Amino acid sequence: KTEFMTTDTQGTGTITDDGTGPDGDDGGTDLDDDRPQMTIGDVTIEEGSGATFAVTVGEAEADYDVTFTTSTNGSAEAGDIAANTADIVINGTTITPVAGVYTYTVPAGTTGFNVTVPTIDDAIYEGNETFELNGKTEFMTTDTQGTGTITDDDTPTITVTGENVDEGTDADFTVTLSNATEADLVVSLAPSTAYGTAEDADIDPANMVVTYVDANNVTQTLTVTNGTVTVPGGITTLNVAIPTNPDSVYEGPETFDLTASSTLTGSDTGTSTITDTLSNTNITMDEDGTYTYSLSDFNVDPDITTIRINELPLEGSLLYDNHVITKGYEIDVADIGLLTFKPDAHESGSDQYDGDTSWDNVVVLDGEVGEQQESYAQFNYSVNNGSEW
Repeated sequence: KTEFMTTDTQGTGTITDDGTGPDGDDGGTDLDDDRPQMTIGDVTIEEGSGATFAVTVGEAEADYDVTFTTSTNGSAEAGDIAANTADIVINGTTITPVAGVYTYTVPAGTTGFNVTVPTIDDAIYEGNETFELNGKTEFMTTDTQGTGTITDDDTPTITVTGENVDEGTDADFTVTLSNATEADLVVSLAPSTAYGTAEDADIDPANMVVTYVDANNVTQTLTVTNGTVTVPGGITTLNVAIPTNPDSVYEGPETFDLTASSTLTGSDTGTSTITDTLSNTNITMDEDGTYTYSLSDFNVDPDITTIRINELPLEGSLLYDNHVITKGYEIDVADIGLLTFKPDAHESGSDQYDGDTSWDNVVVLDGEVGEQQESYAQFNYSVNNGSEW
């Protein structure tokens, strides 16, 4: 008022901090805008843990709303996190999404809080994966983002198990991953005789066959390239068949190894034992006669001391010193001349007899022949060199 006025008059000053003008005389050209904004920090957690993001917001005198969503624009998948369907925790309060959006009312005076997004633990190795927490205040038109990195604790290990096999058959190894992988995995397979008793000529790694059983229970064969195979994601078991080569020399049990490895799993080695299964040589004898064996009928080294009969002939009997013997009978090499073979009556072996011929009043009619097999006298055996079979 002036000295001539009895009452005051008034003018109103409006201070704007919401980005509306005018700029005033603060020396800057930008309009002052203190409406709360948001930033979201990144976070790294182990799979199955809650990803807790630190959220910073501007301080306000009154409550206001913020909204959040999650997205898998990174390498994570919807099944790895609470993908806008499960509850999250904001500042200690459990929030349930509405139409995929989480809404939270920020109390006046608040400048920061935490948002925790659950991650899902599984048994599949996926490597590190990322996802996003998107958020904005009610005063923002576009989202800001923080990145969550999920570290995988499901790194698989690899194991290899071998078996005992007869010489001349495939040695089957089982290669197992402790956990499935989401992506294909390159595995190296290296057969070796370096640390076993077998020799290179005893195995045929060039014809190694690798198979697995798929989700439809169908056996699939993998391509082996320079000793490596690509294992499809989700597969945890391989069968590796390595042929062993037969020979006519008794060598005793022999071992060789298979090492399986990858950059992810490390390596493991399994051992297979090749067992010699021997059978006597072909013999020629008169039908209904008796054959006496000598050591030359057996493919054995000179240091062999004992022969054990493992399987008996198909059509006839083995006798030792004129007594019928059974499976498992052991004979000293020095007494091998006491071992004889007596075929069943009237077996024709590999010859074809045709005509009115009789033995001991048994008549073979025209066209009737024996079974013509050359294996009547064949049997399997193992040998001992004085210390081991």
